[in-house]
Amino acid sequence: MKWMLVAAALACLHDTISARKINGWYPCNLRTFATPAPATTTSSTGQAMDDESPTIRGWRLNDQDPANAIFRSLIVNPATDMSITLGAAAAAPTVECAEITMPLCHEGICESNATITVFVKRMRAAPGRNTAAAKSLWVLQGGPGASSVNMEGIMAALYDAPGSYLGGSVDVYTMDHRGTGRSSRLSCVASQVETSGSPTKGHFTSQSFPDCIQDVNMQLGDDADVNLLKAYSTTSAATDLSKIISLLNTTPNAHTTVYGVSYGTYLVQRLMQLANPSVKGYVLDGVVSQSGSKSGEKLSFADWAVNMDEIGTAFMALCAKDATCGPKFATSSLQETLKALYTSMDSKGPKGTTCSSFLTSVGGSSLTPPSYTLRQLLGHLLQVQSIRNFIPVLVYRLSRCNPNDATAVANFVTAYLNIIGAPDESDAYDSSMLYNLVALSELFTYPAPSRPSLRASFAGSLIASDTSSLVTMYCLASNGKDAACASEKPSTKPGFQFIYPTDKYFDVAIAIPNGTSVLLLSGLLDPQTPPKFARYQLASFVGTAKRLIEFPTSAHGTILNTPVTVQNKVPCGASIVSSFVMAGGLDKLDTTCLEYLTPNSFAITTALGQRLMATDDVYEGTPRKAIVPRTPSDSAASDVPASTKPPSESQVNSSWRSLAIAAVVVAAVIFLVMVVVVMRLRRQVREAKDLSAEYIVDPVEP
Repeated sequence: MKWMLVAAALACLHDTISARKINGWYPCNLRTFATPAPATTTSSTGQAMDDESPTIRGWRLNDQDPANAIFRSLIVNPATDMSITLGAAAAAPTVECAEITMPLCHEGICESNATITVFVKRMRAAPGRNTAAAKSLWVLQGGPGASSVNMEGIMAALYDAPGSYLGGSVDVYTMDHRGTGRSSRLSCVASQVETSGSPTKGHFTSQSFPDCIQDVNMQLGDDADVNLLKAYSTTSAATDLSKIISLLNTTPNAHTTVYGVSYGTYLVQRLMQLANPSVKGYVLDGVVSQSGSKSGEKLSFADWAVNMDEIGTAFMALCAKDATCGPKFATSSLQETLKALYTSMDSKGPKGTTCSSFLTSVGGSSLTPPSYTLRQLLGHLLQVQSIRNFIPVLVYRLSRCNPNDATAVANFVTAYLNIIGAPDESDAYDSSMLYNLVALSELFTYPAPSRPSLRASFAGSLIASDTSSLVTMYCLASNGKDAACASEKPSTKPGFQFIYPTDKYFDVAIAIPNGTSVLLLSGLLDPQTPPKFARYQLASFVGTAKRLIEFPTSAHGTILNTPVTVQNKVPCGASIVSSFVMAGGLDKLDTTCLEYLTPNSFAITTALGQRLMATDDVYEGTPRKAIVPRTPSDSAASDVPASTKPPSESQVNSSWRSLAIAAVVVAAVIFLVMVVVVMRLRRQVREAKDLSAEYIVDPVEP
């Protein structure tokens, strides 16, 4: 017995030592990849462009992937004024990377002697600028399932950009959530389901997803009791973060602030529940509410269509008072026009008009109503602040649908698919399986709703994304225990599940730790984490050291989507976050930038109009060119001589690949152009469309 006690003590000692092993710190680049990821949210001063943090990367018009529809990872646009911050910061700070060994199972979560590594990147404060009470800021990605790559631009912007209060005096950190990127990424290695060479071309189907479930369980050595699946829970990731903060905070009076966006806010709230005394401030941007499932106040992916439609309706209501948009819908509002358009398109059938026929072809199936394809497209555009203004343009053009309108719509869809289909190295760092595990275990509705009910919610909306296939995924992961799974008839591997039991922190109100404060940021036009969930979370926090700031026209990720009228300044959200860090709390928070927020406008620059529709006037103009779909073999999306390609436009996201230009479109060849576009897009879509009605989910981008 004594020998066993000694062995147990030695095992615990080994676990403690291994949890503190640091492989680093090594000099590294701020940007992981030399080629920037495609960008899709706004910068501080430009209308043009830019996911982890909501990205549209990888989406197709027939995409039923909820991982591509939900919680897109925040993406920084390296082409706008953010590139100034990258250039300025990159020359000054020391950037370091390390792997830190952690137990696979933290104490009280699961049992295993195995370890994993967690990847951390940091920008060190400039010599002499950090104070005696050393400050550090952590920025955490959303997802779930997204790596930290797309936090790198945010790190630079906060570090010392004009308008940021940090001034290079704060260590700025990020990390890959366990199970993603360089932190022991969770993937289906043996089954090879996620590879492009697999029979399903990397997609999950109802046949392949169970294989992946078994694969991951076998990798973990789980004996089908779901014990080790808890090793990749939100609580496990929050414990990683808490231990690493304690490990690195060696200076007396150290002051750490932790910022999270989207699912990152859910992770930060779990960190709050751990109450690490080294953490003094918490920032939640795009809030995923932690509690209140019984009252409908906890965000659930099952409610995605309903929540998005609320924001879509609010966005369209702004059109009536806008000088650009309002006159185009003088006799019938944008909302009513869209309703009538859906009815008209579907009643006339897939071949009713040139425009509806085009949408049907792009949607990938004649069985898919044109309205479903358009509703999905508008749902994705609503999430991208810099191009959501094309929503009324498309509704206007599609309602009229003359030959010029048909070409303009075809140009937009083609350009859009070219952009989001561009290769991105960071995709390989995301983890679909971690997304599935966390989303189905903690971010769904229990018991599960039926798939038809979610499909009906989508069909009854004006702007939304269809996430009904999450029900099938949930039934596969849970072995079909809920009543809603009876009609799904899931084909599962006996004994293997992919949902972990929730713990004591799940769905309970959070007490704000003593001596800390929490700042919540929310965009009133955020379709991914609508503002009502930030308000719910604010009310549920136990304590008074809390504040919610709402931005009237901002989409998801206010740290980027809050442009100001002052040139060469970081977005207002970034400025407020930096002020919170330096002030050490809410009392001296500087919110002056709220007075300089760029007002909402539906105007679209000529540069963006040319890039996406090949016309200066997106409502009335005649497209001067046909934009050609990119094929997989295209390096620059063109099959015309290089001399005919348009030059890069600095006003538009430079990470968007150059669009191929065909001959000038004239009335005599419009029909031919439409046929060519439809045939090539149909071929592209066929490559990725569901192999059957069994299609479940693609790898998360995010």
